[in-house]
Amino acid sequence: MKKTAGKKTGTFILTLNQGALRNWIAGGETNTLGITSILNYNINHKKGKCTWNNYFDLAFGFQNASSFGGFRKTDDRIDITSKYGYQFSKQWYTAFLANFNTQALAGYAYTDSGKTKISNLLTPGKILLSAGIDFRPDTHFSLFASPLTTRWILKNDKDFFPLISLV
Repeated sequence: MKKTAGKKTGTFILTLNQGALRNWIAGGETNTLGITSILNYNINHKKGKCTWNNYFDLAFGFQNASSFGGFRKTDDRIDITSKYGYQFSKQWYTAFLANFNTQALAGYAYTDSGKTKISNLLTPGKILLSAGIDFRPDTHFSLFASPLTTRWILKNDKDFFPLISLV
């Protein structure tokens, strides 16, 4: 039995920002406060001729400005990709890729007259499945080409139903 090789790498970023302006001009804000976090994480396995690569991209952020009257979401991302490959020559693999992305909280469009919900958890949610060929000349580069791909768009929030509007 061949040895399993695995590698885990990741980056976490947390950003806090604050701003205060005196005698600010139109278009600026007197006070701002924001927080943003980003997590990128990779888990990669190789055993014999099989590879399995997983990528997690998560982000979340809020900002408060003196004109907002509260915090507003600035970033909200859940993006997960998994790719399984089987090596058939030195640098070539047959591969299957799956991707899922959505957001965690409701998103709004803001106007002078109020706010309108435009998105939510799994609204939209996207699932992508794809089969193809993966070119890997080394451990740091991968080029995936897929002639077969399907994508589903999910809509789970009842505020966005019915699916078809007859107006």
